[in-house]
Amino acid sequence: MSVIFGYVMDEKVYLAADNRITDAEGKFISDDDIKIEVVNNNTAVAFAGNYGAQSFFMKCYKNMQGYQNWFVNDLASNIYSMCINMNTEWAKLIANSNACFLIAGKTIDREAKLFAVILRKRHIDLKPVPMMLFHPNDCDFQKCANILCKNIKQHPDEFSKYTIREISKMSNLVSDSGNVWMFDTKNDESTFVTL
Repeated sequence: MSVIFGYVMDEKVYLAADNRITDAEGKFISDDDIKIEVVNNNTAVAFAGNYGAQSFFMKCYKNMQGYQNWFVNDLASNIYSMCINMNTEWAKLIANSNACFLIAGKTIDREAKLFAVILRKRHIDLKPVPMMLFHPNDCDFQKCANILCKNIKQHPDEFSKYTIREISKMSNLVSDSGNVWMFDTKNDESTFVTL
C-alpha cells in the first residue's frame, strides 16, 4: 500500500496521494496512477490498498443516479453500500482483501468533511475524521504521521507536496509525485492539482 492522506483545515478539506502502483508483493508497476477520483465539484475519494477496489468503485458509481449532485455524506454512504453489497465473484475477492478510502468534500450544510473507510477481510469501517493518513506498508506509521504534522505546520499551503516527497525517500512503495484535491467551502469550489 502506498500513501494517501486527508486533512480538514478551517474551511478547507484536502486529499493527497502519491502516484505509484505496485503489485501485492510490492514490486513496481507504474508511477502514473491517479489515486484521487473527483466525483463532482463537491466530493472526491482517494484510494490505497487493493487496486481492484478502486476499479470496482470507478465502475459502479458512474452508473448510480444523481452522483453529479452528491455531497460528501452521500458519497460516503454509497461507498459503504457498495462495499456491503459486493455480490459478484470479482467483487467478493476485493471484499476479502484490504483497501482504504478517504472521502472528502462539502456537506449539504456547506461544511468541510473527511471520512475514512477501511475494508478489511469483508469488514468495513466508516467514520468521520479531522485528519487521516494511510501509510505505506514498508514505513512506520508514527514516522509518517510526524512528517505530515510537521509539514502542515511548516508548509500550510504545500504540506501535501512536502509530505509525499519526504515519505517517498523512506518508502519503495511511494513515488515522489502525486495529486491533491482541495475543497474550499468559503469560495464553494474545488481544485485538483498535480504535484
